[in-house]
Amino acid sequence: MTDKLSNLPKIHQSELANGTRIITQPTPGLQGAAIAIHVLSGSRDEDPRIGGASHFIEHLLFKGTKKRSSYQITTELDAIGAQPNACTSQEGVTYYLKALSSDLPQAFDVLSDMFLNSNFPEKEIEMERGVVLEEIKRAEDNPDRFLHNRFASGFWAGHPLGRPVLGTPEVIGSITREQLMQHMQQRYVPKSTVVAAAGNIEHDNIVSLIESYLGSTAAREPAPKPPLPAPAQVGVGCARHNMRDMQQVQFYLGYPSLPPTDSRYWSMQLLRLVLGGGMSSRLFREVREERGLAYSVGAYLLEYSDRPAFVVVAGCNSSRAQEAIDVCHREVLKLAKEKLTSLSLDDAKRQARGKLLLSLDDPADWLIPLAKEVGYFGRARTMAEELEQLEAVSPESIVALAEELFTPQLPRLESIGPDMELTLPS
Repeated sequence: MTDKLSNLPKIHQSELANGTRIITQPTPGLQGAAIAIHVLSGSRDEDPRIGGASHFIEHLLFKGTKKRSSYQITTELDAIGAQPNACTSQEGVTYYLKALSSDLPQAFDVLSDMFLNSNFPEKEIEMERGVVLEEIKRAEDNPDRFLHNRFASGFWAGHPLGRPVLGTPEVIGSITREQLMQHMQQRYVPKSTVVAAAGNIEHDNIVSLIESYLGSTAAREPAPKPPLPAPAQVGVGCARHNMRDMQQVQFYLGYPSLPPTDSRYWSMQLLRLVLGGGMSSRLFREVREERGLAYSVGAYLLEYSDRPAFVVVAGCNSSRAQEAIDVCHREVLKLAKEKLTSLSLDDAKRQARGKLLLSLDDPADWLIPLAKEVGYFGRARTMAEELEQLEAVSPESIVALAEELFTPQLPRLESIGPDMELTLPS
């Protein structure tokens, strides 16, 4: 294993004089490369009076700069086959693109111009306001998105994590250009900026490229984040059904989880795979294969720096929804009460290892994880470190973790579907 790990990509990190951090993972042999500008501030850091500002700003950075119109931005990137994108989460905003490695400097010229020189034309703000309002409506109409947002509002009730990333129609409908620009000026500062690059690149060349564009930005501290409410218990032990004219019931069972900074992070990841990480997982076998209760069932992690969640999600016939809820919860509890075999854990480790190694084929897959790790730890773990931590997980550590997280209280049940009464699992 040691010899194999030595051949994996290395991670390099530098910092500009103004505080901008740069992290790269060179992977020679690929045709392409990817680069991202990541801001370590997301929807949870917004003043509630401008909730959704981070996502709105993400849209506006594609709408023109002091020297490029929105049309020029897209045509310049299209001309070299670059693939730009952006995303906003509770804890960050990322602007990124993929391109041939030889075209990365030209592509970054456009990306950095968007990041540094967007001018927020009033006409574009009004146009994009309508787009975001339609995006909010689409999220309301989409059962998956609606259920996710409702779950978050209950599981993290009273906490910024419970607010929708997109904002609300009331706030988005009234937010002003001045408020958006002020939020950007307060959050988009070098000390909150991480530039991540991966693929067919050289670290020193990337540092020189970024220095030439971002190095002259004055060093500034980000504005203080709004104070968090007093620590509150996550909203477990509660049930809420949201009535919709649907044939199926979809539901979330939410349990407390571990933040990425916890030393047992890989125990948590493997626990998820054992329970709900694929067609061989316990939940899939019991709920679908043995009982035929649902077409799809699985588990995933909502990872945040604090108050993360482990979520079981399934969709089933309304006549068997309560049975499916009870069976899912029993499978979760079984892991805390029964011995986990080494064979089951080895299967989960192989699955996790395979996904990690396959991700090297697409450098864009690594941009956000690298940048987030810099935010969490001040540095990013190499793939070799990740694999070593993965291999060190024991069956006993997973069972102990399941007992710690799943047995003290009932989960939060959030469901959507026809008018009916669903209760917490028995």
